[in-house]
Amino acid sequence: MRLNSASAFDPRFKNLGGGLTPLPTYFSAADVPATVTSSASTLLNFDNFNPQPYSVDGFLGNLTTFPAIGSGIYHSGSVDFMHRLARGLFFRANYTFAKNIDNATNELFSSIVNPRRAQDGYNFGNERGLSALNNRHKLAITWVYDLP
Repeated sequence: MRLNSASAFDPRFKNLGGGLTPLPTYFSAADVPATVTSSASTLLNFDNFNPQPYSVDGFLGNLTTFPAIGSGIYHSGSVDFMHRLARGLFFRANYTFAKNIDNATNELFSSIVNPRRAQDGYNFGNERGLSALNNRHKLAITWVYDLP
């Protein structure tokens, strides 16, 4: 979770000037209204917004924390087949079908393979999805031959 980053649209940061409404976008001059309601945010509101809440305490860079708020769920089913054949030959096959869902796998860019970062570090519940650790199908086949 990045502590020293705030969104101008998040009402939790009203004390920093947050809770702003997005600036309107017009695609042609004919779409521009003659007047805009006073409740609309202005460019000056966005310019005055401080996106680093802890900068008033001297922290001007990124502040990262590792909160213990991640969760996950794992469902699976497996089949195991074992058979001893003649003359010391043993055969085993195992198949697992699984699904791993979580909301906090590798959120802090600790891997080049999976450079995930939360869209909203203050709401990990919205990050729920297939885990980077999800391995849907696993098949293992082994055999052993006992020497006489």
